[in-house]
This record gives sequence, structure tokens and C-alpha cells, in this order.
Amino acid sequence: MKRFLIILVNACLCAYLLVGGTLPVQASQLHDPVIFTIYLPLVIKSIAAPSATTGAAANISGTSATLNGSVNANNGSATVTFQYGLTTSYGSSVTATQSPVSGTANTPVSAAISGLTPNTPYHFRVVAVNTGGTTNGSDATFTTSPIIATSISAGEYVTCALTNTGGVKCWGNNSDGELGDGTTTERHTPVDVKGLNSVVVTAVSNGYKHTCALTSLGGVKCWGFNFDGELGNGKNTNSLTPVDVSGLTSNVAGISANGFHTCAVTNAGAVWCWGYNGYGELGNATTTSSNTPVKVKSGTGTDYLSGVSVVKAGGYHTCALLSSGGVVCWGKNDTGQIGDGTFINRLTAVNSGLTSGVGALSAGDAHTCALISSSHGLKCWGYNAYGQLGDGSTTNHNTPETISALSSGVDSLNAGARHTCVLMQTGSVKCFGYNAYGELGNGSTTSSSTPVNVMNGGVPLSAVSIVKAGYFHSCALLTSGGVRCWGDNGFGELGNNSTNNSNTPVSVVGFP
Repeated sequence: MKRFLIILVNACLCAYLLVGGTLPVQASQLHDPVIFTIYLPLVIKSIAAPSATTGAAANISGTSATLNGSVNANNGSATVTFQYGLTTSYGSSVTATQSPVSGTANTPVSAAISGLTPNTPYHFRVVAVNTGGTTNGSDATFTTSPIIATSISAGEYVTCALTNTGGVKCWGNNSDGELGDGTTTERHTPVDVKGLNSVVVTAVSNGYKHTCALTSLGGVKCWGFNFDGELGNGKNTNSLTPVDVSGLTSNVAGISANGFHTCAVTNAGAVWCWGYNGYGELGNATTTSSNTPVKVKSGTGTDYLSGVSVVKAGGYHTCALLSSGGVVCWGKNDTGQIGDGTFINRLTAVNSGLTSGVGALSAGDAHTCALISSSHGLKCWGYNAYGQLGDGSTTNHNTPETISALSSGVDSLNAGARHTCVLMQTGSVKCFGYNAYGELGNGSTTSSSTPVNVMNGGVPLSAVSIVKAGYFHSCALLTSGGVRCWGDNGFGELGNNSTNNSNTPVSVVGFP
């Protein structure tokens, strides 16, 4: 049998031999149309299954990662996904950004995933599918980063931490919603503040029963107790989650909450305060509380305060560090916490007695301390019944007093209700003042009018980057991102899943 190509032209069938041999008839002898059925072999080119290679995860954070791999579609078109989960059973999948891929070259593929659990190992693999079959890449693993703290704040019976994810975690008393988790449930370990997912928080500050945060957009949000308007949202009702402060949704450079009021300094160097104002702590020349921000005045009250770089709210007074290095204060002054040499309350900002040379500032319940830039020494003034000024006495002072035991070597400071803590340039911490709950952290409950070392396992606590003094407790942020707290723990404010006081530092659950 020969294979023929058959062509019909003008009703004459002509056959042309394709492969050797002779025609059975002459084409000229064919007068009628002839129909031939000729079977030719059908050649189909098959598609091989794709190849898939799992790569390494990248951009790993505490809650997200990018999965990588490569796929060769083997001249077909391959859909590409990544499977991932806590085990090799995976359980979750995501489509690769580049899917589908085609051609015969190895094509890099990737997919971003989120919603992961911090400090947790995960499995993943790349999967490619075309008409030739399915290919699973080999299993690979990665571990999400731990959540670490980047800043901390301590309030009355509450502690909060800013995390490396840009969120805020708080723990302790929650009777008025000061933890911001949408409940009034006391928490003995850190919980996330709700309603901050759409913003990145750059600072957090605690009052007695309320908390405020500064966002990367320069806005201020507050939550918790609001009887006197300390949330600044034009209302006097508590909020269990963050609310915007009226008129301060941008251009804010710093915030400070304490007592029952809050203050903010703007990028332009002005100061706005809101909340309780019974002693003039809002600085607007009145004693009328305000549930929206009011602008702080200076001197006789005809001018507004300007040139401010930092503001610090105390219990019932407020102080500001000027760009010139001077300090001004206003509000309650019954123990000399204003520092102007009197015991007279001030309704507007007045000079504290330090007109230059100050590098940092902190206001406690009824005392104030300043760090001198040139010497890295400390000056304090105000209430001193428990030795919280650190000068070796229990005598109040209405002007700044040099603390001889801390005349140098101080890196930063924080004044609590009745005690004060300082971070030394060596990375260690010293505290002084009231110690009935162990808030000095030296292993005792004896108050001290001179600085004592915060002890950790029999040696001074070290590798500290920030220290904060609360009402009856203190906390330190370590350079590793861990948090250690000590003192009163009646509401779980130490964050170690207990309510037992501790006179030495304990680790806060969930941080290194």
C-alpha cells in the first residue's frame, strides 16, 4: 500500500506519488470524480509536567513573609501557588504573583503572606500545575521574627509597649478601658490595642487611667477614662478603643499623658493640652477643664507659648523643654514642682529656674527632674517626702537642686509618682524614692533618698535602652527588645502573668 497525496482539479483526480511506486491508473483515464479516503498518522506533541523549585523565604517579620521559588512550565502554561502552614500538611495557600507562567525557562515566582504568628516556625512549598501534571516543590521552612518592644510607657497601674510591627500592646488595670482592647477586663499579660491597624504608632504615653498614642502621620489617638475630657475628642465618656483627638490629626511632634490630662507639642513648637484643669495644668490661663485641646499661654497670658521641643505632663502640673534648652512649667505648685522659687499655682507657663543647658525633662506626680546636657548630671525639684529628688533628704525644693550622687553619667530619666529612675550611660538603671512595693528594684522594699542600683540576678540590670517609672512600678526596655518590670503588680502591670509584687525585675510575657 502506497501513501498518496490526492488533489481534485476540474473534476479530474490526479494522484501524485509521495513515496516510491507507480500509479495504478493513468490520470488521463479518470473521467468521473473519485473519492479516496486516505488515513495519515496524526502526530500530537505531548506537554511535560512543570518543574518547581522551592526557594527561601524573605522579608520575614513577626507577622508576614515573602515566599519564593522558581517554575519551568516546560512549554506549557502553569498555574503557580504556594502552600504554607505550621506542618507539612500546610493548610493554607496563596497564588504566586507571577502566575500563570509559560515557556521553557526557569521563572522566579513569589507571594507575600501575612497574619502569621510571631516567633513561630512555618513550612511552605511551591506547587505548579499544567496540562502535563502537577509538581510539588520540596518543603522549606522559616521562622517568623519575635515581637520586640521599641518603646515603653508606664502609668498608674498600666504598662504599654510600642512594638516593631508599629502596634501597641498594653497590660494591667483596665477598669476604664485604658488597655484599649475593647474590654474592661484586667490583663496580666500584653494584649493588642484595637483600632490601630491602619496606622503606625511612633510613641505611647499613659496617664492615670487613660492612654494616648502618636501616629506616624502626626495624629493623636487616646482611649480609656474620659470624665474630665482627657481623651480630647469633645466628649466626656470613656472609650474602650482609640479615638482621634479633635484638631490634632496631623503635625504633632510629641505627646505626654499623666494624671488626668494630656499635652502635645506641634511641629511648629506650640503646645496644646486637654483634660482636667483644676490647678491650671492646661496652661490656658483658666482652671476650666476642656475635652478638646486648648493652646498653652505664657507669662501674663497674652501670648502663646512657642519654641517648645518637648512637653511633659505631671500629675497636676506640666513642664516644657524649650529649643533654647530652658524649662518652663505651669499648673499645681504646692510642693514647688514648678521650680520658680514659689509655692503658687501657675495658670500659664513660667520659667522654672533653668533657662538653658537642659537636654531632657520628666515630670512626676508632684516633682520634676531635668538632665543637664553638658555634664549629664541631674537636677530635681518639688515634692520629696520619700526621697524622690535623690538628694539624700526628704525636704521639698521649689528650685532645681543638683543631685550630687548623679552629677554625671546620666543618659535619660523618668519621674514616677513618688520615685524616680535614671538610665546611666553604662546601660544600667538607678532608682530612688518610695519603695513600699519594690519599685526601686534593688531587692528590698525600703525607700531610699539616694540612688540605688536596679538588680537582676544579684548583679545590676544592664543593656537597658529606656526606663520608665509608673505610679508604684517601673519598667525597662532592653537593647534586645525585651521588657523587664518590677514593683507593684496588683493589677498585673508587671506583665508576667501574675499579680505578685516583685522587688527585682521580671520578664514581660511575649517579649524576649
